[in-house]
Amino acid sequence: MEFYESDPSRGFVRGADWKTMPTGGPLMSLLLGALDGSPTWGEGMHAVIRRTLGHSVAVAIVSEDLPSVENQVSLHPSLTDSDGIPAPRIQYRREQNNRDLVAWHIDRAREALQAAGATRVLVDEIMPEQPGHLLGTARMGDDPTTSVVDQFGRTHDVPNLFIVDGSIFVTSGGVNPTNTICALALRCAAHISTTAKLQSVPA
Repeated sequence: MEFYESDPSRGFVRGADWKTMPTGGPLMSLLLGALDGSPTWGEGMHAVIRRTLGHSVAVAIVSEDLPSVENQVSLHPSLTDSDGIPAPRIQYRREQNNRDLVAWHIDRAREALQAAGATRVLVDEIMPEQPGHLLGTARMGDDPTTSVVDQFGRTHDVPNLFIVDGSIFVTSGGVNPTNTICALALRCAAHISTTAKLQSVPA
C-alpha cells in the first residue's frame, strides 16, 4: 500500500496496491515464464516450466481506475438474443491516467524485485484473460439523474428492485472489492428486512 495515495508529482492521480503471490502451477508458470517470447511447446516448454516453477514470484498491481462517462453498459442497437431481447453492449476504454499509473507502478515493482535479488523480470501489463474488477454502471447516489440506486441499493425507477453487487460502486478502488461488496450487500439486506411491509394475500 506504500504507493496507494495520490502524489501529483508522479504525473497522475490515485494509486494501486501490490499483491505478491506464487506464479502458480505448471500452466501459469508456462504462461508467465514465456512472456519473454520463449517457446511454449516441446523442449522449449519444458525449459520454461523448469526455469519458472518454484523459482519465481508474481507481483500483481491492482490499480484504481477513475470513472469515465465514456465507459458504460447499454443495449445493443441490433444484436438480440433468441427471444428478441437486446443484448448488452459494454464500452470500456482505459484512460491515460490509468496507463500512466500502471506504467509507474510496473517500474517500481521491477526495482523492488531486482533489489530482492531477481535475475529476470518479465512484465505483462494486463494479465491474460483477466478483465479486472468489474464495477460501476449502476452507481449509488441521491440524485436519480446521475445515479441508478439510492444509498441502500434501491433503484430510483423501480421501487421494488434492489441492486447489491459491485455495479453500485461510484468508482473502483485499488484493492480487491469483495469485502466492500459483502458489506454493502449486508447493509442493503438489513435495510430491506427492517423496512419491508407485510402485504395481505387474497385467500
